Amino acid sequence: MRAAERPGTWLAGVALALGLLWLGARTLGPDRDPWAAPDQRAAAAAETGAARLAALADAAALHGSPPPALEPAVAVRLMRFEGDPEVLLGVEGRWRLLDEDGARLQDGTGLSGSLRADPTGVQVGPILSGRDRVVLAPNGDDALRLADERFSGALEIGVLREDGAAAGLRLVLHLPLEEYVLGVLCGELPTSLHESDAAMRAQAVAARTWGLWKLQARKGALRDTPGDQVFRGTDWHTDAARRAVAATRGQVLVWHGELLPAFFHANCAGHTADARTLGFVADSCPPLAGVADRGCRGTSRPWRATVGAERLDAAAAALGLGAWLRSLHSLERDPAGRMLRTRFLGSDRHYDGPAEEARLRLRVPSTVWTRALVREDGALLLEGHGSGHGVGLCQEGAQRRARAGEDWRAILAHYYPGAEIRPLTGDLLN
Repeated sequence: MRAAERPGTWLAGVALALGLLWLGARTLGPDRDPWAAPDQRAAAAAETGAARLAALADAAALHGSPPPALEPAVAVRLMRFEGDPEVLLGVEGRWRLLDEDGARLQDGTGLSGSLRADPTGVQVGPILSGRDRVVLAPNGDDALRLADERFSGALEIGVLREDGAAAGLRLVLHLPLEEYVLGVLCGELPTSLHESDAAMRAQAVAARTWGLWKLQARKGALRDTPGDQVFRGTDWHTDAARRAVAATRGQVLVWHGELLPAFFHANCAGHTADARTLGFVADSCPPLAGVADRGCRGTSRPWRATVGAERLDAAAAALGLGAWLRSLHSLERDPAGRMLRTRFLGSDRHYDGPAEEARLRLRVPSTVWTRALVREDGALLLEGHGSGHGVGLCQEGAQRRARAGEDWRAILAHYYPGAEIRPLTGDLLN
């Protein structure tokens, strides 16, 4: 689809973007972070430059004008391209290339080629910027193509360096909140079935709330992976998803006057988990204490996973337990059978920790294990139910409830009991 042109007045919105700034560029280690510097004065200057660059990208994403409702720009770190030395690029319509001071390096109409981590800095198509960080700001929506996927928004481009040498790219997309929610909805749920409209609306509210909460907690860009929220470009957008986002525009979940950490997951296996018990929140939070979802108990398909000996030994080494792992077992389970704490017993010592850590280290679907068997080759065979950490909204359960006729507010009330649904206001962003 051809990108719609918009007036190029976005520089007037820099002050607005500064007020809405979320991004701090400190999420990589010092050896790979293009914002890092060798001493405190240089580090402060680099941090200021990064914030200024992010503000410019925010302003470009908002096209320089305040949206009709409170809608901050969101920064999304595109992990699928992280560290790549080169990424195919296309831009439709007018565009600008800016440095961290907002100075226009170049502009034009239409652009194709590649983004490259050149030894001299970022290369955009044929343009050698001579800088390690720039912003590419298209004037239209759906105007940016990276590899085989289209995106809305402005792109912050950084060169990652190792020992001074260009090692790859770091790409951070800046776009309005509701565009981000649409990309998450299309990444997290099937959005082509009309009977799932209520589930899509519930998911949109949860994704909007969790994203804003996480931005406040982290003060940095959100990743486009399941570690944060799966985010997809505009090629994945559907009419049903657009309707779901529009119908819930600006709606968030609130508990005691603050944004609720509205976690969600794929399948709860019959009962959602208590966020505090799993260590997801520090204090008791009744909306995240866990609820029964009997439909998932009956429909949850069992899974089977094999964890190779090499991965088990790598986990032992990473935890400082010795060269190999002798055993892994549950120390505590919740009433639904979900493991809460596990013990890794290595060749030298043991480690007791949250079961969610075991799930992530072993890369298995859930912590609802029904069988564990050590094979002769040292691999671990696991069987279980459910998918994900189990906290908050259950996506399969929400879709089932939507098909049964529940509306989105009832679905949210079930999975986040006691939480208030209200419009996003400035006091929630502080």
